[in-house]
Amino acid sequence: MPRTFLLLALIALQLDTFAQVPVTSLREKLLLPDKDSLDLDTLSIVPGSLTLYQDSVALDPSAYELLPYQALLIWKGSPPTDTLRATYRVMPLLLGGTFRHKDPDQLISATGDREDPFRYVPPRQASDLFATQGLNKSGSISRGVLFGNNQDLSVNSTLNLELSGRLTDRIQVLASVTDNNIPIQAGGNTLELQDFDQVFIKLFDKDWELIAGDFVLQRPNSHFLTYLKKTKGLSFNTTLEPWEGATDRAGASVAISKGKFARNLIQGVEGVQGPYRLQGNEGESFIIVLSGTERVFIDGVQLTRGQDHDYVIDYNTAEVTFTANKLITKDRRIVVEFQYSDKNYVRSLVRVDNELEVGNSTLRLNVYSEQDHRNQTLQQSLTPEEKEVLAEAGDDPLAATVPGADSVAFDADQVLYRLTDSLGYTPVYVYSTDPEVANWRVSFTRVGTGNGDYVQSEFTPNGRVFSWVPPDTVNGVLVRNGDHAPVRVLVAPRSQQLITLGGERTFRPGSRAQAEVAWSRLDRNTFSSLDEADDQGVGLFLKGLHELPTGGRDTTLKVVLNGSLETFTKDFRFIERYRAVEFERNWNALTVVQDGDQVLADAGVGLRGRSIGAIGYGVETFHIRDRYDGVRQVINSDLHVGPWDLVGTASLLTASGTGQSNFLRHKGRVQRRLKPFTLGFQSEHELNRFRSDTSDALLTGSYQFHEWEAYIQSPDTFRNKWRLFTGQRFDEGVREGALARSTLATSYGASLTLAKDPRNRLATTFTYRRLEVLDSLLTTQRPEDTYLARVDYDVTALKGVVVWDLFYEFGSGLEQRREFIYVEVPAGQGIYVWIDYNDNGIKELNEFEVAAFGYEANYVRVFVPGNTFVRTFSNQFSTSLDIRPAVAWSDKEGLRRFVGKFSDMASFRIDRKSGEGT
Repeated sequence: MPRTFLLLALIALQLDTFAQVPVTSLREKLLLPDKDSLDLDTLSIVPGSLTLYQDSVALDPSAYELLPYQALLIWKGSPPTDTLRATYRVMPLLLGGTFRHKDPDQLISATGDREDPFRYVPPRQASDLFATQGLNKSGSISRGVLFGNNQDLSVNSTLNLELSGRLTDRIQVLASVTDNNIPIQAGGNTLELQDFDQVFIKLFDKDWELIAGDFVLQRPNSHFLTYLKKTKGLSFNTTLEPWEGATDRAGASVAISKGKFARNLIQGVEGVQGPYRLQGNEGESFIIVLSGTERVFIDGVQLTRGQDHDYVIDYNTAEVTFTANKLITKDRRIVVEFQYSDKNYVRSLVRVDNELEVGNSTLRLNVYSEQDHRNQTLQQSLTPEEKEVLAEAGDDPLAATVPGADSVAFDADQVLYRLTDSLGYTPVYVYSTDPEVANWRVSFTRVGTGNGDYVQSEFTPNGRVFSWVPPDTVNGVLVRNGDHAPVRVLVAPRSQQLITLGGERTFRPGSRAQAEVAWSRLDRNTFSSLDEADDQGVGLFLKGLHELPTGGRDTTLKVVLNGSLETFTKDFRFIERYRAVEFERNWNALTVVQDGDQVLADAGVGLRGRSIGAIGYGVETFHIRDRYDGVRQVINSDLHVGPWDLVGTASLLTASGTGQSNFLRHKGRVQRRLKPFTLGFQSEHELNRFRSDTSDALLTGSYQFHEWEAYIQSPDTFRNKWRLFTGQRFDEGVREGALARSTLATSYGASLTLAKDPRNRLATTFTYRRLEVLDSLLTTQRPEDTYLARVDYDVTALKGVVVWDLFYEFGSGLEQRREFIYVEVPAGQGIYVWIDYNDNGIKELNEFEVAAFGYEANYVRVFVPGNTFVRTFSNQFSTSLDIRPAVAWSDKEGLRRFVGKFSDMASFRIDRKSGEGT
C-alpha cells in the first residue's frame, strides 16, 4: 500500500511539472540555407509572422517567398551562405498537407477490376445535338381542351421557351419566347412568331445591353416627356465613363409601336361597379387595350389592379369593373389612361436618350419621334379619291369623311334604305323592305351627340336600323339632334416629335436647381399640307429647392423653400399627359379652351422634420392668354405628433375667364392611435361658385358638398385587421340663383381580415349606402339602396397537400344589352328556322324559332356587340380544391412516390346576373 501511494505521488508530481510548461505557437530555429527552398516546419505558418535574421539584422522580405500553408521557404535569388535565425508562429495543423483514410496506391485488386473504387466518375449522358457550353435552356409547351354546355370546344395553348447563359467571359444572353394563355379555336395553332405575346433576345454585360424583339419603353428622366410604349424592334443602352469622375448613360431604340395613348373621363353611376367601357381617341367603341398599360384613378388617387384589390379589366373588350373594395357612386370621378391597339397604319418609333453626370451636375438630352407610314395601311385601304379627301381635310377630322352609302341590288337578308328628301334636307335615307326602292346599303358612324342626324331606332334580324331626326334652327344656327351620320370617317396618318434638353445641379445637400427646354412638332395629317402653321411649339420648365436647418434640438427639422415655373406656347404638344390627373378640375378649367400660351408658376415655404412631419403653404398661378387667369393658395399638412396624426390639404382658387369662379375645398384626416385600436375622423368639403361678370347670381354648374366619415380600426401593426365606419354626404345644387340641398347619402361598412395563421386566411367586407333625394328638381337621380359584400377564404392543410379557396361577392353592375342577327346557312347546319307568321315577307325577330327537325334548321343566331347597357344585380360564387400529394411525398418510395406524381383540382363557379324587377 505505501508503495502504491508513492507511485501515485510521483505521477502527480510529473503531471504538475508538465502543466507548468508554457504552450505557445511561437517557433525559433537556426537555418542553414544550402538549397533553393527549405521546409521550415511540419505545421502551417501564420502568414506575416516569419522574420529571418542574419547577424542580428532582419533580412529583407523581398529576398524570399514564403508559402505559409505548406511551410515552404523559397529563395528568389541565390541563398545566403551564413546561418540564419528564423522566428515565426505556427497553426495547429498543416493546411497544405494531404489527408486520406486509405492510400489507393497500396490497394491490391482481388477481382481484376481495373476501375478505381475511390474515384467518382459521373454517369455518361447521351449527346445533346444542341448542347452549348455555358448556356441554360428551359421551356414548356402545354395544351388544354375547354368545353361546356354553353360554349364550343376550344383549345388552350401555352408556349414558354427561355435561353440564358454566357456567350463569352463578358457577354451574356437572355432569350424568351412566350405565348401565355392565348385561346385557340379547334384546329388553330400558334406557330407563327408574330402571334406570340413576348419574343426577344437580349445580349448584355455590366456596361451595355442590346434587345431585339418585344420590349417596353418607359419615360426618361424628363419633365415634359413621358410615355409608356409596348414596341417591337431594336433597343441599345450603355453606360460609359468618358473621363474620371464622369458617367454617361446613353440609349437608342428603333421599333414599331403597338398602340397609342388614350384618356377617358367617366362619371360613376350610383351603385354600379361596372363594367365601364373604354373608347379610343376617335370615338372607337370596340378597341383592344394593351395589357399592363392602363392607369385607373378615382378622385385623383391611382388604384391597384387585381381581384383582391380595386379593379379588374378585360383587355379584349376594353371594360373596367371595380371590386367590392371600391364602392362606385354617382360622385366618383373615374379617369383611365391606357394604350390601345391601333392598326390603321404601320407606326414606327425612334428614341434617343443621353444623360451625362459630372460631379454634382447632370445634363440630359431626350429625342422622341413617332410617325405613321401613310403608304403602309393595315386595317383601312385608301383609294386615290380617299387620299385626295384627306389631303383637302387638313387637321379637321370631321372633314376627313366619305359617303357611307352604296347603291346595291335588293337583298332580303340585308338592312337597306331608300333615298328621299324631307323638309328640304337631302339626301335622307329611310329604312325600307320594298324591293322596288330599297337599294341603298348605308354605313353609319357614331360622331357624337349633336354632330349627326341619325339615331338607332330598332334592331332587326339583319342588323341595326337607323332613322333620320330632323335638325332644329336656333337663332339662325343649325342644331343637330342625332349622334350618327351616313359617312365613313377616314383616319389620317400622324407624325409627332418631342425633343427636350435639361439639366440639374446640386449645390449642397438640400439645395438644387433644375431646368428644361422642349420643342414639339405634331402633324395631324401627313397627307395634307394645310394647317401647318400650328404644328410646332416650345416649352420651358424651371424648378428650385432650398432647405435651411432651424438649429433646434431636432437636427432634421428644416425650413423648405421651393418654387417652379412652367410655360409653353399654344401649339406645344406632349406625347402623353404629364400633368396631375385632375389638373383641369383643380383649376376650374374643364370647360376652358386651352388654345393659348400657358404659364404655370408656384412658390412655397414649409417646415419638415422627423419629430413633427411636414407642413407647408404655397401660392400657385395659372394663366392662358386671352382665356383664363387663376390664383390658388394651398396648405398641406402631414403631421405626426405623439399618438396623433393630422393629414390633409386645403385650397382656395380665384379664377376669371368667361366668368368668375371661387373654389374652396379641403380634404383631411385626424386620428388618435391607442394601444388596442385607432380612432379616426376624415372629412372632405368643396364649395365651387360660378358667376357671370355682370351678376352675383350663381350659375348652373355651381355646387357644394360635404362628406365625412368616422371610423374605428385595428392598429396597422396587427396581422389580424378589422375596421368599422359610418359616414354621410350632403350635395347641393343651384336653384333660383342660390345653392339648395339636393341629396343625402348615408353609408355604413365593416371589414375583417384574419391573416395571423398563414394556413387559414379570411378577408371579408360589407358596405351599405342609402341615397335620399331631397329635391327632385335639382337632380335626375333616383333614391337608391346599395349593398356590396365580399368574402374570400383560403385554407392550406396537410402541409400544403390540400389547398381550398372560396370566394363570394354580390353587388350591382351593368350588362351589355343582347342584340342578335340571324344569318342563313345551308339547311341542316343551323339551329333556327324562320316562320313568316304575318305573311309579309319581312324577317322579324319574333318569327325565328328553334327548328323542330334538324334538317330544317337553316339559320344561326349571331351576337352583335353594342353600346347599350342595362342595370343588373350580380352574385358571384366560386370555390376550388387543389390536392397535390407531391408536396409531402415527392421524396418517398413505393406507392406514395407513385401517387405523388398526380395532382387533382376541382372548381365550381356561379356567376348570376338579373335585371331590375326580375
